[in-house]
Amino acid sequence: MTGRTGCATWCLLLTLGACTSPESRSAGEPDPLRVVRSHIEAFNAHDAESMSRLVAREFIWFSVGPDSVVPEAVGRDALRNAMESYFEAVPSARSVIEDAVVSGPFVAIRERAYWNDRGSRRSASTLGIYEVRNGSIRRVWYHAAGDGDEAASAPPESGFVEQR
Repeated sequence: MTGRTGCATWCLLLTLGACTSPESRSAGEPDPLRVVRSHIEAFNAHDAESMSRLVAREFIWFSVGPDSVVPEAVGRDALRNAMESYFEAVPSARSVIEDAVVSGPFVAIRERAYWNDRGSRRSASTLGIYEVRNGSIRRVWYHAAGDGDEAASAPPESGFVEQR
């Protein structure tokens, strides 16, 4: 992802990171990156129930667009229902974390989403920032597929964002 949205993501992470430090995690608290990786593993298994167990009761999933930030799923039940719909609409969906940066309770990832579209394997790069506290994901700021060809070919995001 390039341009304003990508820059805004990294600026947000740097700002949030300036307010925290690795020492802000209490002893015995799960590693935030491990929690995010578990969430992606549950996604790849299409296990919406496990995904919902990894989030806090006050969980919010924000979709970040060029000019807006919209809460798309609020609470565990909303996430589980959205993901069940998504997996039904995109049964071939998988994701791989390509890069991650951890700053205190915040994990920024660049991931590559994969899916099948009319017999062709497709992919798109996305950015996400996860806030992990006490071993649970509290918030996710998700930047959909990048500009250009990736955005045009991205899978439907049923349950979160209007279908393209």
